[in-house]
Amino acid sequence: MCAVIGFTLLPIWPDAAKRILWWFSVTFLIATLSFCLIRFVLFLVLWILGYEFWIFPNLFDESLSFQDSFKPMYSFIKGSKGQGYYRIGLIVAIIAFVSWACTQPTEFDGMIQAQKHFLDDLYSGKLLADVAQETKDNIDKVKKPKVPTYEELQKEQEEEEARAGANISDEEQEKAVFDLLDSLLEKEEE
Repeated sequence: MCAVIGFTLLPIWPDAAKRILWWFSVTFLIATLSFCLIRFVLFLVLWILGYEFWIFPNLFDESLSFQDSFKPMYSFIKGSKGQGYYRIGLIVAIIAFVSWACTQPTEFDGMIQAQKHFLDDLYSGKLLADVAQETKDNIDKVKKPKVPTYEELQKEQEEEEARAGANISDEEQEKAVFDLLDSLLEKEEE
């Protein structure tokens, strides 16, 4: 009764207790799956040799009680007659599967190959953008800043003054037009 109430209140358990329960659950699951795998492989090997061997043969029988599920510890009997072709077929299937599995490339091999191609492209300069390639090609070239001569500076000064003079005259012209309009308006008012 307390166990049922305790598991019902699982959402309010402390994190440490939840973690411990999780570790116990995962450990039990791994142990159960490992046991079933070992039990099956052992059965297959001995079945090919002509015997039927089960560790805890009643383990998954739901009609038995918990204690009776572990009785007997094992069963070892001579296999049925007439299963030779099945045994040979299983041997051929196992050999075919093992040879196929050994010749298949893994994802890890593909990842290593892709990384090798990437590094080759990176170090050969294939992954650089055009601007980066231009910078890479011109890394040893010294860029000399262009220093203008006196004549160039004087010519630039004259051009700026001419532009400034043109702008001033435009402003003066506008002012003159406005002054003229103002004077005309004053005359009309009189």
